[in-house]
Amino acid sequence: MDATGDARAIEPLVRRKLKTVRADVGWNSYRVHIKLNTGRSVVNRAEDSRLTAILAEMLAHTQAQKIMVITYKRQKERVMRLLQTIDPSREFMDYHFIGPRGVNKFMGCDAVLVLGLPYANLNSSAQDACILFPEPITTDLRADWTEAMMQWELLQNIHRIRPVHKVKVDIVVAAGSWPSILPAPDVVIDRSQSKTWKELAISRLKPFVDEFGFLNQDIGFLANVYLKSKEKIASRFQKNFQSILMKIISSLK
Repeated sequence: MDATGDARAIEPLVRRKLKTVRADVGWNSYRVHIKLNTGRSVVNRAEDSRLTAILAEMLAHTQAQKIMVITYKRQKERVMRLLQTIDPSREFMDYHFIGPRGVNKFMGCDAVLVLGLPYANLNSSAQDACILFPEPITTDLRADWTEAMMQWELLQNIHRIRPVHKVKVDIVVAAGSWPSILPAPDVVIDRSQSKTWKELAISRLKPFVDEFGFLNQDIGFLANVYLKSKEKIASRFQKNFQSILMKIISSLK
């Protein structure tokens, strides 16, 4: 029995054809895809300010108070620190890709934030694929193996919060592509570099303008849209705003 098993991967090991019987349980989710490059090296190189902007946007798409956060092992501590700064009123629980299975401590979470995708080491994945599928007719399976492993791993990760026992959960994925093992996203926000700077600025400003009904320099600072010459002023404004927001949140406890 395997939650994400594939008969094609087991058959070479047992040397017989297998029949797959699935017992999938339906579960409901609200899914958001923030489309941008969050590969391992990109996230490792990202400055705190850039990562904070990404995480803040992800967090804006869920009202859950207890959230599972999945990302690269090397970035877990930094991501958790930034999230606590963005919204200290919520509880965040960290988990890294290719982490331990059979973990129940995330059952209380009602949302999952996924920064990046759990691709395994390409060299070891390629070697595994060649061992499992040595015949020339299985070339396509070899090519698909790394992608399949990523999809299975992500699904296992999300199920750490036990969504089948909940009315609905929120899933927010920041990555270049949407994992096809999941149902199509309800919302897609394109933050990829293919957008022009004007399109990107408009897409960032629009939610604030829709909410407040006006646009000024302060709104631009909040949306992380400003002239290069205003970078220091914007940074100071954002820090002051964050400080005031944290004081308000603390006073409401």
